[in-house]
This record gives sequence, structure tokens and C-alpha cells, in this order.
Amino acid sequence: EESPALASAKEVARALGIPFVIQDLSQAFGKLQASLVSSYLHGRTPNPCVLCNRLVKTGVLLEKALARGARGLATGHYVRVNREEGRLFQAAFLPRDQSYFLSWVPRERLRLLYCPLGERSKEEVRDLARREGWSWLLKRKESRELCFVSGTYRDILVSAGKGMGTPGEVVDLQGRVLGRHEGVGRFTVGQRKGLPPGEKPRYVVSLDPGRARVVVGDKEDLACKEALLAGLNLFREVPEGARLQGRIKVRSTSPGTPATLEILPGGRALARFHEPEWAVAPGQAAVLYQGEEVLASGILRKRLD
Repeated sequence: EESPALASAKEVARALGIPFVIQDLSQAFGKLQASLVSSYLHGRTPNPCVLCNRLVKTGVLLEKALARGARGLATGHYVRVNREEGRLFQAAFLPRDQSYFLSWVPRERLRLLYCPLGERSKEEVRDLARREGWSWLLKRKESRELCFVSGTYRDILVSAGKGMGTPGEVVDLQGRVLGRHEGVGRFTVGQRKGLPPGEKPRYVVSLDPGRARVVVGDKEDLACKEALLAGLNLFREVPEGARLQGRIKVRSTSPGTPATLEILPGGRALARFHEPEWAVAPGQAAVLYQGEEVLASGILRKRLD
């Protein structure tokens, strides 16, 4: 049975008078899903949208489009892009900004992206759709779930037949056993739900999948001053050893924390937060902003303090 999204895309293509082409990207999405499963089971908390935008949308899909003679790829992301210089900026309407999710797209691919919504608010886009006779599109519900699987990230583990990982111990920072858990895949740094009760709230401070341990502590134990990033993606020519100033977001909803990013060899970087950052989770994207511009991003590997 044809999905509503597919039917809607067909109708849009028909109305615009452009070809409608279906490309089988199941293999690419399969690799992405396998990567996510591996990350969860190794105690990391990946961001599926960040990975998908790099590996699938501006990876395999962009390659398919260029092979068919396209000049680039248009997306509905609320971001602003300077294609000539390969620079990425937050959306003009900040409540809809999605620059965090495109921050790991390589600069040379960014030059091929068309993002027409970046200068508009959501209401302006909806008003434009009504004026142009596209009001029927506004009936579609917005999706906030993973677009390539049904349900949550835990459903990815279940569907892959991996469960939640090996059951093990919940321990405090001194190694004292406080209880048991059903797998590290159920937890992320900063989480409270699912932990043994105590005299005061407990938080997941780190995950040790090698010993199947969930390490917990107090809220202040989540404060982080330094973290190592890998897979560094730069939007400017910056030499090794350079120190970039700005604010770093480790979550898409965060306003960002003042920080210095030191460029290291091997595509790595050291993030030094000028004030404590909370619940830094390995696997998440860390994105450096200067004002409205994205300067760099990388994947958090570990905290160093």
C-alpha cells in the first residue's frame, strides 16, 4: 500500500510538472541503522538526523541526483547557506533553526544545497503555500520521530534483534553496586529514569558497555569542562593548533555554552567550555557557532575531566 508521504510527493511532482523518480536507498539506510545500533550498544548516544543528513541525504541521495543531471539538492531545512563560500548559518527565524542537524555536512556538499526556507518563519511558509494554491499540503502532520523506522531509537535495537545490550550492574562513582539494569542501550548520560531509587536523585554519569555497567552520580557530577571530538567538519580553512572562540551546542535545543575549540591532528578537536556544560554524551554532535554562523562540528568521543 502506498504511504501518505509517497502519495504526497507524487502529487507535488505532478503539480510542478517535473519527473517523479523513486530511488532505492534501502542499503544506505540499512548501513545507517547498523551504525546506530552499534553506537547504542557501545554506550554512545548518536543523533540519527545528523548522521542521516551526511551519509544519506547529502551523501547517496545527492550523488543520485547529480548523476541524473541535477545542479544540486533542495531541502526543507530551516537554515541559511552561502553556496559560493560553503558557509552555514542559523535560520533567520531561530525557533525553527535546524543548522545543528546540517552541521556535519562537508563543506563541498553544502555548496550544492538549496535551502529556501532559511529566511522565513513557519507561518510565512504556510501563508505562501496558501497563496500559491498548496494549502492541501498543510494538512500533513509534522513528524518528530525517526523518518526511516517506526517508533523510537529503542525500536531500532529491537528490530535489529539486539535487545538493549547485556544486563549488568548499576554502580556509583566509587564502584559500589546499587542495583541491576537490563542493558546499557536503555540509558544515556544525564538520564534519571530507570535507575535504582536513592536518598536523592541519581543521574547516569557514564556508561561502561565493556563491563555492562551503568555509572551514576549526583547532578553536579554531570558538569563537564573539556571534551574530545572526532570526525571534525570545518567550514573555514583552519590550521592545526588554531583555537576558535564561540559557543558550542551539544544538543539541538541548547542555546550553546561559551567555549574554545582547539584544532588537533587527525580530524580531532578539544572543546574547552568556559563554564560547565551538562550531560555531555559521547556520540552526540558538538557544534561551534560564532554569532549566527556555524564554524565547525564533530562527534563527541569522551569527556576529559
